[in-house]
Amino acid sequence: MNTKRILAGIIDFLITAVINAVLMVLFLIMPLLNNNIDTVNILNLMARELTITYCAMMYMVIRDILGNKSIGKRIFKLKIVDKNNGEKTKFIKRFLRNITWLLGPIDIIVFLISKERLGDKIVGTNVVEQTPSYVKNANSLPNENINKSQKEWLTTLLLLIFFGTLGAHRFYVGKIGTGILMILVTFCTFGIGAIIWYIIDLIFICTGKFKDKKGFYVL
Repeated sequence: MNTKRILAGIIDFLITAVINAVLMVLFLIMPLLNNNIDTVNILNLMARELTITYCAMMYMVIRDILGNKSIGKRIFKLKIVDKNNGEKTKFIKRFLRNITWLLGPIDIIVFLISKERLGDKIVGTNVVEQTPSYVKNANSLPNENINKSQKEWLTTLLLLIFFGTLGAHRFYVGKIGTGILMILVTFCTFGIGAIIWYIIDLIFICTGKFKDKKGFYVL
C-alpha cells in the first residue's frame, strides 16, 4: 500500500515539475531572451522564480479536488476516505489535507517517519486502495459497457502529458479533426492557446468526462 502511495506521489510530483517547466519557459526564460526582465536585479529574478514554483505547487494542493483524486492515485487505484467511518471525504477535507504541501520537505519528512502525511493527521483522512471496477458509474450511466470507450484511460492521459500540445491524445481516441486543429493552434499561438486547451482536456480526462469519437467516455 505505501509503495503504491509513494509511486502515486512521484507521478504527481512529475506533473508538478512539468507545470513548473512550462511556467518557467513562459514567464522567465522567454522574457529573459527578449530582454523584458532586468537581469541585473537578482532579487527580481529570485522573486519571479519563487512565485512560479509556488504556482506550480498549487497542483499538489488542488490535485485531489478534480475527480475526487489525483492523477497518481487514479493510476494506482487509490482513494481518500474519512479515517473515522471509511466514507468518501468532503471537498473541503480533500483541499485542506494538501495545504501542508506548501511546507515543502517538512510534510515529506513527517510521512517518512510516521507513514502518515501531516495533512491526513490534521483533517482525519486516509488513503486506501479501491476495488478496480467501474461499478460506481453504473448508477449514472444507462449501460456501463455501452458508454465506456474501448480506448485506455492511462494511454490517453500519457499521450496528453507528453504530446498533448500536438493533439496526440485526440488522434488516439479518433478525433482526427480536433487533433489537427490543436496542432494548428499550437503553432499559430506559439503554444499559448494549446496550453489552455491542454489544461481543459487534462481536467476532462481526470474527471472521466473525456469522450472518444463515438461519444463514449474514456474511463
